[in-house]
Amino acid sequence: MSGELNAAFHMADVRDKRVTRRRAVAVGELHAGPVVYPLIVERRLPKGDALVMAEIAGLQGAKMASMLMPLCHPLPLELVQVYCAPVPERQSIRVWCECASEARTGVEMEALAGVNAALLTLYDLSKPVEPALRIEGIRLLFKEGGKRGLWLHPEGMDESERERFRPRPPKGLNGAACAVITLSDRASEGTYADESGPKLVSGLQSLGGEVVAAE
Repeated sequence: MSGELNAAFHMADVRDKRVTRRRAVAVGELHAGPVVYPLIVERRLPKGDALVMAEIAGLQGAKMASMLMPLCHPLPLELVQVYCAPVPERQSIRVWCECASEARTGVEMEALAGVNAALLTLYDLSKPVEPALRIEGIRLLFKEGGKRGLWLHPEGMDESERERFRPRPPKGLNGAACAVITLSDRASEGTYADESGPKLVSGLQSLGGEVVAAE
């Protein structure tokens, strides 16, 4: 055997990355047209309720992302939600897939896999009535978590999307007893005033914690 042994492809090595909360939302549309659009909305398609089935397919698609894309990390998803909304002015169905987890890598591919699965299912249930369908506008709406924090698609979000996907508020401490200990040689020697301790106390109190000691 001669030559170097180099793999042509490999999964990204994320072992040194921190586990953080990750969330991503993908969006896309099925342009249905005047014939099949009312049948989708009124849930009268011959194959059954396409909106319900699209939600189920989107959930399954997000969970299967790593099996569909060879270099995608398999992740323990902690949240997958699929939303379908009629858009009468375009005779379209708009679909969102939201995924969240605590992991070393993002969940954007899971969100994109989910929205694709949902849209393809809408297509499948609609094509016996109207084959002239169009899937369009699939994109990552935003992702958050990790070292880079929040990334928002340049096309932005409308007001309803900002309201629907606003960050979840921090979980309250509900009166839990807390203690703050600041370890700083220079602060204890009086070289400079301790700023981190009071900020921690204020933060814990704002979350409903009872600070019983601060040193």
